[in-house]
Amino acid sequence: LLAEALVEDISAGGLRIQMAGEAHGDVFTMNSPVRGEILSDNPALQMQFAGKIAWRSAEKAQGSEILKLGIAFDEGVV
Repeated sequence: LLAEALVEDISAGGLRIQMAGEAHGDVFTMNSPVRGEILSDNPALQMQFAGKIAWRSAEKAQGSEILKLGIAFDEGVV
């Protein structure tokens, strides 16, 4: 599955993303493996990653559904 998300926060151990709607909420379950790529105009912020879903939260903001995910990076992700 290919999905776009907005990176809200990133640290050495993982990242927090948000996705519009809950269309893929049944796919992104706790502890499921994920991999992705962060794209940015700033080359210093671009990276590929692999990890697992550490937490998830579904919210409503301004009448829209938002799915937030916490991803814990696999060992070796820099």
